[in-house]
Amino acid sequence: MGTMMGLTIHGFIEGNPEKFIAPFDQDGNFCGHENPQLGADGKNMEEYPYLYMPNLDTKGAKEILNTGICVKECPAPEKQYGE
Repeated sequence: MGTMMGLTIHGFIEGNPEKFIAPFDQDGNFCGHENPQLGADGKNMEEYPYLYMPNLDTKGAKEILNTGICVKECPAPEKQYGE
């Protein structure tokens, strides 16, 4: 129990706990964060804090997560579906 507590404290001090709840795009980059060694391309996504999922008509969660795109702001409802 002490070891688990020690590792948890170390993780919060040395790590980035915000990434537990941060969305990520189809390339594995965390939206709203610099990604120096994470993801397929390690892009700096600090200016793109929101995740837009343009294709929610797919049948599985894996397919939905593979369409996510980090964006600066959420698109207006009329632009979401090409109206």
